[in-house]
Amino acid sequence: MDNSCPHKPVPVIIGGFIGLIAIFCIWTWLSSPLVVTVAGTGEVTMNVLNTTVTFTVLGDGSDATGAIGNLKAKTANLRKILQDTGISESNIYESQISVIPASSIVVGAQGFRSSITMGAKNISTSKLDSLIPTLYGNGASLVNQPEISSENQAQLEKSALDVAMKDAEKQAADILKANHKFIKKAVAINQATSPTTSVSNKSDTSEIGKSGVGKIVSVVSISYKMW
Repeated sequence: MDNSCPHKPVPVIIGGFIGLIAIFCIWTWLSSPLVVTVAGTGEVTMNVLNTTVTFTVLGDGSDATGAIGNLKAKTANLRKILQDTGISESNIYESQISVIPASSIVVGAQGFRSSITMGAKNISTSKLDSLIPTLYGNGASLVNQPEISSENQAQLEKSALDVAMKDAEKQAADILKANHKFIKKAVAINQATSPTTSVSNKSDTSEIGKSGVGKIVSVVSISYKMW
């Protein structure tokens, strides 16, 4: 009787070996994707209907009364400047005055510090460039980024986002092709949309809606895995 062990056919052994190699290659391919991040930008224009500027004013004095008096002198001057710019009294507003000891800001400081927030709305965009430095030069301590708005702003923001997404997708497709990849998957998306005060003036008028056009800019950052 022949007690020798049966031998597997050589083709089966070779096939199994090739299968293991194929599995290893596929696993390596799947576990080592190319990871890239692209930034897409989208812009749409809008007719500016409203422009608002807010700013902070500070006053100092040896006592609370002096600090408030110093502050009121500055705010009165700034209010006049706004009115001289063509902003109506009804479009200028102020917050309540607050007063704190100067030592609560800087250890050992003497006296008192008063503060107030002022704002003006319905400002002609043609006057923004000159108004902001004028506010700083006449007592404003901090002028915030002007806020602009338009009709259908939500729809315009969506349109800007759509343009940004298409821009990012195109960049990703170009990278996919350049690196001889065939599959891509978005794994992270970060998006920010905001109006900008970069305006193009159509006319020198304070009428809202005729003062200029602005842009809504959307920036989207997308991370992809590519195989």
